[in-house]
Amino acid sequence: MPHRQEHDLPRPPSPDAIARGYELSDAGTRGLFLFVIYFILTAVVLHVLLWFLLKHYISLPRAVDIPKSSVPSIDRFTGPNLQPSIEDNRLPQQDMRRLRETEAALFSRMGWKMDPHTGNPTIPQDIVDQLSRRSTAPPATRPTTRGGSQ
Repeated sequence: MPHRQEHDLPRPPSPDAIARGYELSDAGTRGLFLFVIYFILTAVVLHVLLWFLLKHYISLPRAVDIPKSSVPSIDRFTGPNLQPSIEDNRLPQQDMRRLRETEAALFSRMGWKMDPHTGNPTIPQDIVDQLSRRSTAPPATRPTTRGGSQ
């Protein structure tokens, strides 16, 4: 058994401590101080690492961030061509004139007359007569499922 040196022996309590009713602790504060220092250093390192990890994960896209919709989010429609452009080198006025000419030709093929003042098509009278006869015709009688007179 190794011989104990004088500084290894516990200190006797002071007369003042005994007078107060308690003894002084033999535990040193150096171990507690080192624990607190290592604890704080570990906390700082963990917080910094978690901060970098959070910044990395925030930059990643997530499936739950996509707005919920019953319409699939596929870019099916291209943006409109601005006029004039390389593909469509006409002014909007020219496009509108061409559209009205195309519609006028379509209505004239169907037998409709164009109003010369407004450019609006006029419905032919025979179509109006057919529709008016259809709406004023008596309703067709339907058979009933009940027997006997009503």
